[in-house]
Amino acid sequence: MPTAPEHPHASITPPKSSRLTVEVVEQLDQLLKSSTADEYRNTLLELYHMYIIHEHGHLPVHFDSMANHMYALMEFFRIAESEMRKTPDR
Repeated sequence: MPTAPEHPHASITPPKSSRLTVEVVEQLDQLLKSSTADEYRNTLLELYHMYIIHEHGHLPVHFDSMANHMYALMEFFRIAESEMRKTPDR
């Protein structure tokens, strides 16, 4: 998403094909204000590992897609943390 880094209150303009709404962006902003992206990533990893340990040998049929979803979320939070560290207000 393009931003205007020279302005502290940069506006975000998602691509026309994006499903992001103002409400979604506001919720994401609120989520990342309450904890760091790194903290969310660590929580996801911990829960994921606990699930695997607890369900060892009894993984769900759609475990591959669940693993892909977890990977996507972890990557999102990794990238978000990296990008947020670049902003001057952190």
